[in-house]
Amino acid sequence: MKLIETEDGSHTLINEGLQISYHSKYGAIQESKHIFIDNGLNYYVEHNKAATVNIFELGFGTGLNALLSMDYAAKNNVQIDYHTVETDAVDTATWQQLNYGELLALEHEFKTMHEADWDKQESYWPNFYINKYNKKFQDWDTNKKFDVVYYHPFTPNAQPELWTIEMFEKLTTMLNPNAVLVTFCCKGEVQRILRQLGFAVELPIGPPGKREILRATYIS
Repeated sequence: MKLIETEDGSHTLINEGLQISYHSKYGAIQESKHIFIDNGLNYYVEHNKAATVNIFELGFGTGLNALLSMDYAAKNNVQIDYHTVETDAVDTATWQQLNYGELLALEHEFKTMHEADWDKQESYWPNFYINKYNKKFQDWDTNKKFDVVYYHPFTPNAQPELWTIEMFEKLTTMLNPNAVLVTFCCKGEVQRILRQLGFAVELPIGPPGKREILRATYIS
């Protein structure tokens, strides 16, 4: 892993084996807030007047999306139950260098989130539960139904197995009506798969460095 500073001052990691970044070089925090919080979590809360939200994230990664979601829960009085799967967890020495906690004034929360046990529900805050699973999405089963999905694996070129119709079919079995999926990937094939499975697909404007993103609402 190589750590770099992005244009908004926040860090990201480069997987040098895959030659791919965890977050945008134009701003890691800026990108995550725009895609996953503003166009995902907040969009769902506002359109459904929701006071409780079940979130599923494919790829815990640096923990940035989870941290921003915890911060949103605290500031907006929303109860969040957060579930995430990850098979290649960032090691302690690496995540300790990331500056998200410092920039967001959430250093203790960021540390606590990374140190939370795997495969066990943890609650360190009154309105945010985190459940981290050390499993492949393909092998993970749950009875939980989700309202918001952060679909955040690496790109289809790097992880094609996670962008197939079979993966999205599995995902539909985990969704509540009107669930919202957000992702950075706007490829035509991904849009076609989601529409085929009963999603209404939109392409909101993207964060700096990206023309658009994908948001899909499950209506089937």
